[in-house]
Amino acid sequence: MKRLFFLNLESITQKIFLLFAIFCISATGAFAQDVIILKNGNDIQAIVSEIGTDEIKYKRFDNPDGPTYTLKKGEIFMIMYPNGSRDVFADASTSAPVETNARLPQTPATTEPTSNPYKFRFYQSIGSGHSYGLIGTSLEIRFNQFGLHGGVGMLPSRYEDGEDWVSWSAGGKWYFWKNMYTSTMIGVIGEYYEPAYRDRYGYQYYAYSDPIIGVTEMIGYNWSWGRNVRFGVNAGLGFAYGFDYDLFTIAYDVGVSISFGTK
Repeated sequence: MKRLFFLNLESITQKIFLLFAIFCISATGAFAQDVIILKNGNDIQAIVSEIGTDEIKYKRFDNPDGPTYTLKKGEIFMIMYPNGSRDVFADASTSAPVETNARLPQTPATTEPTSNPYKFRFYQSIGSGHSYGLIGTSLEIRFNQFGLHGGVGMLPSRYEDGEDWVSWSAGGKWYFWKNMYTSTMIGVIGEYYEPAYRDRYGYQYYAYSDPIIGVTEMIGYNWSWGRNVRFGVNAGLGFAYGFDYDLFTIAYDVGVSISFGTK
């Protein structure tokens, strides 16, 4: 009976040791990290998720549930993996990394990723359309995919005895694909005009004009060139509806811009 007990105890001990060994191996794999070494000498502790033709995608090792970052292969010198193997990127035109099994000492990363997940830009534009009036200026603040903008300009009357008005607009933008956006804004969308006339009783009525306030929905695109300071062209097309006079009309924007901020 004692022999059977000791045999069972020995079997249990072996199983516990095996489970402990598996746990240690799993824990080592869970806390392993990749090290991305950039050509400028910086390195990044990361979890590489994808190596594409021209870029790699990764998450920060200290924030695995955070955003996915992207780096061009031309910025990368080498990626070192936990098992000691490495991928060396000879130049920006290399379509696949050069793999080697040579073991290199891993050093802790001390720098933040060079890719910036936050995009902030300030736009100053001059143009014509529903954001500007016949001719005017527009300001926009963009943060990532969303922007707030406002414009002011002149809306001269199309009629000889009409009045000239100050045109204004304010609204928001959603950049749903690169620099393509949808815009919703409220402001002056046109002019209401009644000509002068005399009724059958002889009363004289003078010409009357009034700005039409309404909402505009538009889709457009910003083309820009540069890095931190950019020069660009923007254009949009849509429709507008006037509240007071039940008016539907075509909406458009065409302008040139200068912008400042992160890429």
